[in-house]
Amino acid sequence: MTNPAFSEPSATPPLATLRLHMQGSRLFQTLTPSVYVNGAMQRVAFGPNDIVIYAGPTHVHCEAQWMRTYGQADLTFEATPGSLTEVWYAPPVSQFSRGNIGHEPQRTGGVGVLVGAFVGTLLLIALVVVLVSLG
Repeated sequence: MTNPAFSEPSATPPLATLRLHMQGSRLFQTLTPSVYVNGAMQRVAFGPNDIVIYAGPTHVHCEAQWMRTYGQADLTFEATPGSLTEVWYAPPVSQFSRGNIGHEPQRTGGVGVLVGAFVGTLLLIALVVVLVSLG
């Protein structure tokens, strides 16, 4: 006689597929983001990644790390049994920006911060050169 408290479930929960597109450029491919689906860490690479999930409410959290954690982005959706849900994540090019995530290809964030820092550095160098040449 089996104890019903310890018996196996009679049916497997319905499954779905999450196709997570990790966007990125060759410049930033060494910074592979961390991905958590319903709290469980997933191994991913740049490009499309198929992850089998249980149907139902699904929460995807992505972030990157270099000197600190940055590029955080979250998406929650309802996965139906047997469905394929496509999600795109684009990590930012700067540690001072958030990542972008959604059901269509995303724009890379932080480009303005990176361009601003580059232009500011060039202006500072030009100012130093002018001041040295006048003095």
